[in-house]
Amino acid sequence: MLVRISGFGQDGPYRDRPGYGSTGESMGGLRYVTGFPDRPPLKMGVSIGDAIAALYATIGTLAALRRRDLTGRGEVVDVALYEAVFSLLEGTLPEYGYSGVVRERMGNALPGAAPSNSYATADGRFITIGANGESIFVRFAAAIGMPYLTSDPRFENNQARRANSEALDAIITGWTIQQSVEKIWELLNRAEVPAAPVYSIADIVQDPQFRAREMIVETDGPKSVGQILMPGFVPRYLEAPSQVRWHGPRVGEHTAAVLGSELGLTEEELDRLSALGVIGLDRAGAPAP
Repeated sequence: MLVRISGFGQDGPYRDRPGYGSTGESMGGLRYVTGFPDRPPLKMGVSIGDAIAALYATIGTLAALRRRDLTGRGEVVDVALYEAVFSLLEGTLPEYGYSGVVRERMGNALPGAAPSNSYATADGRFITIGANGESIFVRFAAAIGMPYLTSDPRFENNQARRANSEALDAIITGWTIQQSVEKIWELLNRAEVPAAPVYSIADIVQDPQFRAREMIVETDGPKSVGQILMPGFVPRYLEAPSQVRWHGPRVGEHTAAVLGSELGLTEEELDRLSALGVIGLDRAGAPAP
């Protein structure tokens, strides 16, 4: 079994070109549609291209192992960063192929549906609201005390709301800016309208849902570090729950053991290479070579 992750895959005219997550996100089309229409393309706040490629490599490996079990034959799993990102572009390719439409940057709005956006609140935060379904919009309008919006010709159905999304978002913002995030969220949850605060990592750590599903794992790190917070496992297995067993080694922790056992280097030779800066050496807790 061989798994390869590269910028452009193992064949094609770009196969020898270097690639990072940033190149995959750019050529894969994600950055073109990320951001606001009057500003340059944006990267996401995390390296999504690298993560998606790793997930596809994992999925491909699992599928290949299953195939090996059935056929007895191995496989080469070939994952290209730009292809992994490209696969996430939803309907942009059929849209272009059918009508020549190039999807552009739309900020926080959802193409083809309204209202669906992030709205400022009275406490200086933001909340996302997705009230674009017809029945949901009726409940939403009633919940915010504006049931008359459903009979306004500009907002009477999704097609009309899409055409007048800026006006509708302005009305919604005029309401949310007078309320706190928690008050809005509670109100919309009671009305069964999909909504959620825009969380920072500090918000995530304090949230009871993350805690209840063990997505915030508290572990004891090295004495010099203390407690370490780590993300839980996705997906969850009910029959075989996962757990964090090891934080990983310190930099250089296994250097002496590996070079001693594999290359036969002595303690003196390891110390000399460490003093020259050739290797990183951390013997604390590591077995002697």
